[in-house]
Amino acid sequence: MKLKSTLWALAFACAAVSCSDDLDEGPNNGNNGQEMNGTKTFMQVSINTGVVTRATGGEEGDSSSDKGETGKSNEYEVKDVTVVLFKNASGTAALTAFNYDSKLVAAGYVQTPGTSTGTENWHNRVATVEIDITDASEDFDGKTYGIIAVTNLGSAEKLKNRIKSDDINTGSELANLLQEQAWSETNGNETDFIMSTHNDQYGTDTKLFDCVTLHANATSENAPRADVHVERLAAKVRIGAHTNASQFIYSVEGENANDVIAKVRLDQVQLVNKQNRGTYLLKRVSENVTDETTKEIPTQGTNGDKYLANEVWNSAAGQTAFNYVIDPWSRKKVKLTADNKSTITNITGVDITSTTDQIITLNYENAYNSTSFSTLWTTISNGAITLASNETDFTNSEKKTISYTLENTVSAEASQAGYMTGALFKATYFPKEYMAVTQENGQQVVKPIPVDYNGKADGEGFGNIDKNTDASDINFYVYNGNVYKDHEAIFNEYVWNEQKNMASGVKVYAYSDFNTTNVTKIKIKDLMGSTLMQGAANDPFGYLQALKTKYKDQTTSDNNLTADDAFDQIVSATSESEDIKKKLAAITLYEDCICYYPYWIKHADNNKTTDMGVMEFGIVRNNIYDLAVSKITKLGLSGTDVPDPTEPGESKELRFIVDINVKNWVVRSNSDIIL
Repeated sequence: MKLKSTLWALAFACAAVSCSDDLDEGPNNGNNGQEMNGTKTFMQVSINTGVVTRATGGEEGDSSSDKGETGKSNEYEVKDVTVVLFKNASGTAALTAFNYDSKLVAAGYVQTPGTSTGTENWHNRVATVEIDITDASEDFDGKTYGIIAVTNLGSAEKLKNRIKSDDINTGSELANLLQEQAWSETNGNETDFIMSTHNDQYGTDTKLFDCVTLHANATSENAPRADVHVERLAAKVRIGAHTNASQFIYSVEGENANDVIAKVRLDQVQLVNKQNRGTYLLKRVSENVTDETTKEIPTQGTNGDKYLANEVWNSAAGQTAFNYVIDPWSRKKVKLTADNKSTITNITGVDITSTTDQIITLNYENAYNSTSFSTLWTTISNGAITLASNETDFTNSEKKTISYTLENTVSAEASQAGYMTGALFKATYFPKEYMAVTQENGQQVVKPIPVDYNGKADGEGFGNIDKNTDASDINFYVYNGNVYKDHEAIFNEYVWNEQKNMASGVKVYAYSDFNTTNVTKIKIKDLMGSTLMQGAANDPFGYLQALKTKYKDQTTSDNNLTADDAFDQIVSATSESEDIKKKLAAITLYEDCICYYPYWIKHADNNKTTDMGVMEFGIVRNNIYDLAVSKITKLGLSGTDVPDPTEPGESKELRFIVDINVKNWVVRSNSDIIL
């Protein structure tokens, strides 16, 4: 696994090695003789979009040269800032990084921070914040405090007031807060992205956290200045075009590389299992493990997880270290089975956006759980990104945002379709040929024939399939890996094989004999005594076995079958025959040539196709996950197939090959997907 680098697309300007600049000390220095309240002071916060890249490290990026991207203006705009200051619990030792027992000593809040030093794009802003010291006895003058910063919480001073009231006074209490929404929406556009501190070691810098030295005599004009770094609570999933496809149309090859057996057009894509019920205000990770295949997340220690710490994924020669990013429900996502797949164990938390404690439980928008894929798509289609028919929107490698989402992580053991965030593609599958009943030398045979598209007969339209090709009047079935035009082709192929060695002049039954018009012409004793009925149990539809069971005591009857015995009457969706239902499950209908491809988004690919690794599947804050399908190898799932939440992220059946290139906002490129 490549080591990862960090770009801070939105940052409060990087502090180099030390804490913020200390102003000159002395009584009333710079405050024009004004006496300050003993529990209040001022500090400045520098707000900019600086870029900082780690030389080494585990979380974001494949290399230190990967600078990521700044993001759009709506993604880095800052409308308000909340500043929380902390010290060690003892208050006696040299200040250390934010911890579970860190004591919160002060808080400040300001709207519409400062003026810009450049163009009006919310870059390089400096805001002056009035700081309220929560403990009147705190002798803060000349002392250094760590900084936690949060942006865009809204006009109400929610977090500051809770800290002032001593409702929240420790590091763990602050870290355990849930933020239900990570952005706002205005007129259908995402705005006001909430961002919080992500302390880190930047490159060769020895600074481990952002800090400031306060002065009792500071004013808004001479306040000490601090540079702090934040990251978005949200992640983003995008889709782009691929050079291997034109108009999002892909060729599916047969056993021979140059043998094109079908074309697939990707029509739409939508996110599934979009976590939308809250995230921790501050990022956290688990204790390290030394095995990338560790199936369970390490148990939370007495002092909690690691707050504001790096995600580690390091498999360098002779060194291994791995950990999990923890969302509020990570440890509650137990492995799903057939018995518990409809149930997700919930945990509660406190939403700081509410005036009262609000209970939050896990919920997935567009949950991957439905009676069929067609039903699932109907449920989630609103907001889906159109691909093929909007091909011109993807020129110049432009990428479209499918959705923003919240952090969603899971153990390797529970990396299953019921939990993992993924992209569901709706596609049109155009087979070049299908098996059909046709005439050959005056005889009916089942053989491959071209499928007609674009109004062209004899398969001439296959070469001209494009974004406008309409397949709404074309259905096909799949049985034993073969594509058939209809039930007739499947049934006849079976019954003719069963009767191929019969003597001349003996009745050979075919699909047409069992339609509503002709079925009443069949004498019961003739059918029951036929060669065909000897192998009735192998009928792919269960139809012949149903007749054999029904008339098992009438083998000599001169009566004929009735209209109720017709093929379509017995082989139906409403049939109560369990045998028929079981048989029909192996025959898949593709109506209007529509199929579906689920893709589970990878965070840290371990390059092992059948073995889930630590953080292999997941969504982590401030990451961009770029999707680009490079190749499609097989037919997708039908509208009648049922989504299975217990399906593992990795399986023995390789569906995708993904090239993961990571950069910051952070961008994780899943740009070589094979469906």
